[in-house]
Amino acid sequence: MFPYIFDEKAQLGGGKPRIELHEVCSPFETAGIDIIPIPVFHGQMEILGYRIEDFAYVTDCSYIPPDSLELLKNLKLLILGVLRFRPHSTHFNLDQGLANIRLLKPERCLLTHIAHDFKHREVNSLLPDNVELGYDGAKVEID
Repeated sequence: MFPYIFDEKAQLGGGKPRIELHEVCSPFETAGIDIIPIPVFHGQMEILGYRIEDFAYVTDCSYIPPDSLELLKNLKLLILGVLRFRPHSTHFNLDQGLANIRLLKPERCLLTHIAHDFKHREVNSLLPDNVELGYDGAKVEID
């Protein structure tokens, strides 16, 4: 939407942000925190989820390869994108998300990136005890 941002010949000033891109290819550290990128798929496109100690954030995802599943084991908290009930080409639906949660066995999982057809109280009542729908403004602590 804003190709001028990446055009080196575009005039500075006005609304052009001054950014420095850093491609993420391997684990890295920032502010004393080790971050592990986790390759996952958004449809046919490989993207990244992230693991930070016993916490992982994986959204916009429709497939987690076996090697990445191994990197997501033994989590205290997994935040996983689950869009809706029906299948979708680039996102997990609820059944697919729950199948991955059963494989990974996190202590707790919050589902995010949910569509408007999920009624929180109704869907939460269908979920396993360690899984719940996230919501805007939620604050999460990890022991």
